[in-house]
Amino acid sequence: MSKVLDFIELDQFLPVVTLTILLAFIGDNMAAGRQSVLVWARRSAAVGLIFSAIALIEQLNPTTPSEFLVVAIRAAMAAGLCWSISTIVLAVAVSAYQSIINPAVSQHRKAAEHVRKLWDQRTARASDQRSAELADKELQRREQLHARAMRRSQRQAAIADRDRLARVQEAREEVTRFYEENAAEIQSSLPRSLFRVRLQNQLSPALSIDRIWPAAEAMIAEIVAVIDRAREEQRKADAEERRVQVLVDSIRQQIREIEREKLLFAQSPAADAEVVTHELRAFDHQIAALRDQIESLIKPKEPSP
Repeated sequence: MSKVLDFIELDQFLPVVTLTILLAFIGDNMAAGRQSVLVWARRSAAVGLIFSAIALIEQLNPTTPSEFLVVAIRAAMAAGLCWSISTIVLAVAVSAYQSIINPAVSQHRKAAEHVRKLWDQRTARASDQRSAELADKELQRREQLHARAMRRSQRQAAIADRDRLARVQEAREEVTRFYEENAAEIQSSLPRSLFRVRLQNQLSPALSIDRIWPAAEAMIAEIVAVIDRAREEQRKADAEERRVQVLVDSIRQQIREIEREKLLFAQSPAADAEVVTHELRAFDHQIAALRDQIESLIKPKEPSP
């Protein structure tokens, strides 16, 4: 430290000032108006001023105003040197970051964007495939209904009063078979116990022969409506799940970007530990807030009363 203090003796005032001006001119041109470089250079100058003043006071032990003036002048010389040297060093560091690290970060962001586009394309293909499968099921269901209607029209000519009960039983079996074919989709909305009660009531043995199949068709139509509602609810649930997934992926990308900025800030040369701690806490608060958003999105919603 004594060698540093000898460098800023009063007899070296003009060389030190000249060197400071020269270095400041070079650093200002290298900084090219970057405000962050100038701000940190001023902070380093303030630190240099404080530390050099403390060291000079300990070394010289001034007692008169003139001695304190000498301390102030030499401390100002040290601050000027710190400011000019810091401007050059920080300008070089920023230039190195923009030419080496920033292109790598940009390339990583482009790769992440490419992966996101591939994911969107795959999701769109899966959605189209699911829509095609639903359309095929709908076509098969309509063909089944048409075939049943054709069989019903062919049977009506041969129906007689003596086999009315047999026809009722046949209609019940037809409706039951249709129910069993689609039980996996509608069992939660139309349980088997409730289905059997409605089957007994709507296909009663007291029905006339010309009302048996219309009643069966009405029950099948009701089951079809239940199936349509169940499929519509499933489609809405799938759409909501995809929307939530897209939001979660977007928030997670923001978290990764904030963590990357936090890492870069932690690795940057910062003299003031309080400022660094404050900024790191701010980054942590942002990350925690985004994670709370993710938890609120993926948390199962309570059923409305």
